[in-house]
Amino acid sequence: MERCGKKRFLLLVVMLTGAMIAGRSRAAELRAGAAVGDMTPPAFNPASHTPVLDPPGYDGPRQWDFSEPYKDLNGNGHWDPGEPYVDENNNGRYDGIYLGGGTGRIGQPPTKAADPITARAFVIDNGTKVIAVEVLDVIGMFNTDMDRIRALVRAKLGPNAIDEIFISSTHDESAPDVIGLWGPGIDSAIAQGQPANSGVDDYWMNFAENRAAQAIVDAYNSREPAVLKFAETEQPKDFLTCWSSYPFVRASKILVMQAVSTQGHHTIFTLGNYGIHAESLSFNPDPVQKYWLSADWIYWERAALEAHYGGVAIEMAGAVGSVETPEVFANGSVSRTPTGEYDAHHPAGCRTIFATQGTPVPLGYYDETRAIGEGVANQVIGALNASPRVYPAVALSFQRVSFLAPISNGDFVLAAFFGVFPHRQLYLNGQPAPAVVQVSSDPASGLPPENEFLSYEVSPLESGFQFKTELVTYTIGPAQFISSPGEEFPVGYIRGFQGPDQMPNPSEPVADFVSAHMDGQYRFIEGLGEDMLGYLFPQANAVGIPTIEEVLGGVNVSDVDQFGCNHSDDSEATDPTTGDVVASEAASLLETTGAPQSSNDTIAAGRYIWPDFTFHRDPLGEGTLGCSDGYASFTPAPGPAAGVLVQGPNGLQTILMPGVGTRMAGAVRALGFIDYNGAFQGPNPTVDTRGVELPGGRKIFVDVYPDMSNLTQ
Repeated sequence: MERCGKKRFLLLVVMLTGAMIAGRSRAAELRAGAAVGDMTPPAFNPASHTPVLDPPGYDGPRQWDFSEPYKDLNGNGHWDPGEPYVDENNNGRYDGIYLGGGTGRIGQPPTKAADPITARAFVIDNGTKVIAVEVLDVIGMFNTDMDRIRALVRAKLGPNAIDEIFISSTHDESAPDVIGLWGPGIDSAIAQGQPANSGVDDYWMNFAENRAAQAIVDAYNSREPAVLKFAETEQPKDFLTCWSSYPFVRASKILVMQAVSTQGHHTIFTLGNYGIHAESLSFNPDPVQKYWLSADWIYWERAALEAHYGGVAIEMAGAVGSVETPEVFANGSVSRTPTGEYDAHHPAGCRTIFATQGTPVPLGYYDETRAIGEGVANQVIGALNASPRVYPAVALSFQRVSFLAPISNGDFVLAAFFGVFPHRQLYLNGQPAPAVVQVSSDPASGLPPENEFLSYEVSPLESGFQFKTELVTYTIGPAQFISSPGEEFPVGYIRGFQGPDQMPNPSEPVADFVSAHMDGQYRFIEGLGEDMLGYLFPQANAVGIPTIEEVLGGVNVSDVDQFGCNHSDDSEATDPTTGDVVASEAASLLETTGAPQSSNDTIAAGRYIWPDFTFHRDPLGEGTLGCSDGYASFTPAPGPAAGVLVQGPNGLQTILMPGVGTRMAGAVRALGFIDYNGAFQGPNPTVDTRGVELPGGRKIFVDVYPDMSNLTQ
């Protein structure tokens, strides 16, 4: 049985020492501030625009500022590869605004701004430490660009004003491209072995990063005495969760934190944390709305929260990997337990394991998109109105670790070599890959070099390529945050009920049970936090990730697993092992720091005990919930599970619910089941159940993955 102990004494010494060094020895007083930075690219203005030069003859239409002049030879209203342009910032490519994410939109400029693209920040100051947390409306920003935001903040406030700055992305697929994969002609250029025109617009990146930095500065300068409120709820009951890749593990929790002024009693900020894609417009078949700039459903959520509370509303992504736009059955019903595997009949191309009745809300910005956002907002409001915990003072702690993540995906290796990721350094066997770096920054701008582009001097056929990435954990009183530098599959951080025989690669490892290593009362996942590495999942689930040899050889790699399920998302992972590397680093990081309160949680291999006293991985029933005949069905258990059987340090231990008979001698009583965040559920398990709570508050998280075939029924 694994202990989740934390080295808190050492952490406390470090915190107190740091406070004295920084000179923050005043009496502890919680202060909070929040602000918004508008990153929406302005419309093109012929009289005043960036870049400033308009050479004669380069008169192609430009709808958005930050677009370089060009000649529109084919008359389609935007620049295409091969058309002449003026490279005014000398970065070797055409700079224009392109939508990042979605399908069928590569090289497509947005047509209008439906709502603002923003950076939203809050600052917490407890009298000894000051931290800033910011969430950006983008598909997922690289750590190198986040570092530029931090550098700008420190240039404005001084190096010691804020101890740490944490930045994540909402995974908004209707915002400007910040990765580079949606630039014009990307696919054809790479296929021909030619330099590709990255979708990253350096002019807009400078603008957006300045606005993001200013939001943190404004939040810092607006600090006022406050109390913090915390609550926890789950997604609306009329949401039909669906996934684009197997396995179908739900992460339905919504975590909430709110700061309220103790002077004016107004709301400073309201933070929600929920894990689904922000993509309802990018997959919308409407030929008009598909090309709008928007924060997607998150706009409607924040608008509803700000209308209700005031202040700044912020949405932080959770484990969004493969969790697509949910269908909303406002006048119907969605089953609460699995009934089988089904096509959700949604443009996102996703599958579900829940049965529904009724008609879903129609697609569209003012229908489905709005219903999702307002549905989440109503859950947040309900949680805060019910029984929030209020803290007039909180402890702050944090830790950051950098490490190298493998990259063997041939598409990504070639993208790096051909300039798609212009600001990101590729590593080779632990060292920066040899490259020529060209810089064309304006020294007068005060920015770090922004227009760097790399030309690598090694072959893409080399093995051992890596990206340097990072993880953070931070605590704000009872809330504990763990980042994930990409689109984390829920199974990668919160596990599920799968065993090796229910995974595509049964002989490969499964990721660490990250959420069980946390010990905060409120456990937030900072999705796409501190970096963007693409999809993250256990190696046991990796299917269809192409190697460089397969890409160069034109091999069509199958993404169909043994259960008949497509793994369309897996091709967007840097490497089959990256998810396990990230989960291992996260678990290790959590073991060296944690929430201020003590914890007696444990992780143990075990099984759930059905009411007929048989042992099973899933407390709700049996079934792989795959995508082909023989795997798609699900057989319910003959009633609620009676408890768990776990592998203790001295052998097996039976733990039963109150009221269960004494058929098992020596059984220990439990108070009830807990979910993946450790929240108490009571006597009836759900799809979110991950263990039990014993008298005295001790929690046992059950790891059902290991083999326990020697058990006798």
